[in-house]
Amino acid sequence: MANAATPVSPLESARLSLADQSHLTTSAKVNKSSAVAITDSVKRKTREKPTVVKEKRPLEEIQRAAGLGPRLPLWQYPKGVFFILAHQFFERFTQAGLRIILTIYLMSVYNIQDEGARILFHVFVVLLYIFPVLGAIAENYSTRLRIIVILSAVYIIGIIPPMFTSLRPSILSGVFDSFSFIVISLAVGGTRPCVFAFAGSQFPANMVAERKCYATIFYSTFTAGALFSYLITPMMRTTRTCGVSEGDCFAACYWLLFASLFIATVLLYAGIPFYNVNAVAVNNSNAAINCIKFAICHRIKNPWSNWSISAKGTFPDNLIRDVRRLTRITCLFACSIPFFTLYDQLGSTWLLQGRLMDRRFCGILIQPGQMAVLNPLCILIFAPVFDNYLYPKFRSRDMLVKPLRRMAWGGNFLVLCYICAAILQSFIDRSLVEPPSEKGKYLWTFINVAPCRAQLLSGNVFTDKNKAQLISLDALCKVRFSKLSHFESSLFNEYLTGYHMFGTIR
Repeated sequence: MANAATPVSPLESARLSLADQSHLTTSAKVNKSSAVAITDSVKRKTREKPTVVKEKRPLEEIQRAAGLGPRLPLWQYPKGVFFILAHQFFERFTQAGLRIILTIYLMSVYNIQDEGARILFHVFVVLLYIFPVLGAIAENYSTRLRIIVILSAVYIIGIIPPMFTSLRPSILSGVFDSFSFIVISLAVGGTRPCVFAFAGSQFPANMVAERKCYATIFYSTFTAGALFSYLITPMMRTTRTCGVSEGDCFAACYWLLFASLFIATVLLYAGIPFYNVNAVAVNNSNAAINCIKFAICHRIKNPWSNWSISAKGTFPDNLIRDVRRLTRITCLFACSIPFFTLYDQLGSTWLLQGRLMDRRFCGILIQPGQMAVLNPLCILIFAPVFDNYLYPKFRSRDMLVKPLRRMAWGGNFLVLCYICAAILQSFIDRSLVEPPSEKGKYLWTFINVAPCRAQLLSGNVFTDKNKAQLISLDALCKVRFSKLSHFESSLFNEYLTGYHMFGTIR
């Protein structure tokens, strides 16, 4: 007989109902939290990238790649760079010598006035700065080594004519000299953008620190070449007399410069087996010009928008980046124009200024061109001093940290130098004597640069074809004196009375 169901009171029934509901609620919460956890886990796994085990690089290798590690000794550098260094020393010797004697050469051999010689000198300098553009373009069609080798041979051909035309100048020799200096400017300008880049390409990509060190050595080497040229070439000019200019021998100077250039070319050819010759670079000139045109047109149409954003898709990203870098340094290039405009007067205006001054120092006669020695000499002395001692001291006090600040302070000192040169020239102009206005009369100003006393024999001298002796020297004065030539009559009297410069001794 079946048991009858136990009756349940209403209160107990309500309690059981509440218990069931709480159990269902708890299980629902657990299921919901589990679902959320599973979803988060899936999302996390989808976001996470697969772990890539990177190979650990040695600390020394990382530092070397950044150019911060220890450098290799010089004898472990690529062998070809030493031939390039030697070539640059002798080539710079030749180039500096050509520039320092050109103005005096035009005045002494071709009887060109100061202003004309100054203009011709700066025409030569302008050509030196124009032809590097052709050298940079030529890199896109040939290897750098081939360009340097060919233009070095052209350089030698260009320096040959002045070696002979300086002895007997004529109209034909003037034509040869003009052709010679155009060829020289082409050779020098064409190789200028190639040599430094070619030297840097000799180093592998992991030799960053060595490449930086070599850049400093490279600059110091051709600066030393200019120093010795400024010292020796003007001295060679006055060692003997050859040609039509009394007391000058420009042929000896050009033979010296030819020998230096010949040695430079031989050293360049000798290093060919050791060079790392790169392939011809990709020609990006047209693309860069088109990108610059796009930037200019975009800036005119939309001056407040960024042209590089609009250029994406039209030009490669690396080309846009390079053009932006170029536009950023344009202001820096613009500021360097006044500097080089005045600096390149070292071989013209400042050289002529030195000829009007007393050039005796401690009993030593200094040629006007030898004053240019101070520039490379100060570079070789002060460059390591500033880099190793002064700039670290300033950097510790948060001064002159960035190169732009250093350049600005250097520009301020340059302004002071140019002001001093202008003041000096004003004093020289005051001391000059105005020439006589009477027709057929000539005024000669004699400057005694001998280490002893010289005396004019007469206040009024009239002589024919330089047969008379005009200047007498002390008996103990062992100085060679070149006679004056090519005149018919001269007027002295009151123009030399009381004038402190009374004799010319070469």
